[in-house]
Amino acid sequence: GYYKNLELTEQSKVMINGIEYFITGTIGKIDEQGYFTPTARKTRFYINDELKKVYCDGVQNIISNFECVKACAVVPVPDEGRRLVNKAYIVLNEGCEPIEEMKEVINRLFSKSVTTPTGEVLQLKPYEIPSYIEFINEIPRIQGSEKVDYLFLEKDAKEKHEQSKQEELGHQKSIGTNIK
Repeated sequence: GYYKNLELTEQSKVMINGIEYFITGTIGKIDEQGYFTPTARKTRFYINDELKKVYCDGVQNIISNFECVKACAVVPVPDEGRRLVNKAYIVLNEGCEPIEEMKEVINRLFSKSVTTPTGEVLQLKPYEIPSYIEFINEIPRIQGSEKVDYLFLEKDAKEKHEQSKQEELGHQKSIGTNIK
């Protein structure tokens, strides 16, 4: 159930054929032996300007299978008004340098398929490809747990995007004032 939230716990229960289930919002696969492997969260998606659902967990799972990537977290970020796009926070494997050339390598990998450890072949759809990449040393976690702190990353992505827009506007103004 949900910690200290009996109402939400009750809302998340469902009876199917006389068996009570708890709906977690976790998307995954069940293998031949009956083991469940989570692959995404039902609530971690956004609808892009083409009205297509983009599941952030699915995108980061594919990127995490790139040979040079140790870990990845993907969050939506506003871009050009009300449009949302992906930003990928990437931790590189040892021996891979967090430089512009590595961003180019990863950008090329976005259009290629990857084979997961389970043998599944996956590829990003064009509308799932991240518009922004940032290399970080480690994925931030919620204190006291192993859960990724997506709220922190979403706030960080939004703040950095706003800062970039302000710097761009300032640059355009300075160019405009010099031309007379």
